[in-house]
Amino acid sequence: MKKYYLHEQGQQKGPYSLKELGAKAVARWMYSSVIIAMLSITVVPYLLYKNYKLGIALGLAKQEVLTTRAQAVNIQEGLQIQNDELRSLNRGSKVVADGITIKQMEYRNNWKKYIRSSVPTYSVGFFGGVSGVSIKISDSTQYPIDEIDVEVKYILKKGGVYKTEIVTVTNLLPFSERKITLPNSKRGRTVVVGFRNIRAKAYRFCYNSRIEVTGTDPWLCD
Repeated sequence: MKKYYLHEQGQQKGPYSLKELGAKAVARWMYSSVIIAMLSITVVPYLLYKNYKLGIALGLAKQEVLTTRAQAVNIQEGLQIQNDELRSLNRGSKVVADGITIKQMEYRNNWKKYIRSSVPTYSVGFFGGVSGVSIKISDSTQYPIDEIDVEVKYILKKGGVYKTEIVTVTNLLPFSERKITLPNSKRGRTVVVGFRNIRAKAYRFCYNSRIEVTGTDPWLCD
């Protein structure tokens, strides 16, 4: 009967008969099958599980990126809306500011329409002289007047000014009227009143009757 030798990893094993070699081959095949089966039961499911976990992680990361991108878009849109609102408010503020400035200029340049004095009332003595002199001063602007200097002139029978008095009125409120009592005079038969100075800080108005001015806004002051 023939014998055979088997060389494995540089070593010679045997001798084996043909039947023994067949038994060894079957044993090795079965061992390999068991190893493959074990790998398919343990390693393959593990790899699949790892891939599944990786897929979930990638999905969550993608979802997080999309969410962050959406939030960034929302923030950007919100900032854009806020910027638009601020621009709108600025435009509105400018319109209001310009409107106020124009109205103030109207008050300054046409002050005689808004700040007025009534015709004075008084009594004249038999030999001259006036008493019980009073006037009403009104402010039709929307701003207070800080100070008004009222100039009172007492006129003689034959003409000419007997004397001039200055009466100061302070803190005249907007849309208001105030009655002012003026000094009596021993001489004179007529009383003439006018405004010498008017100061209203609220709309930068400074009037002075003794100053000649020119320009588009002559009574504007700081």
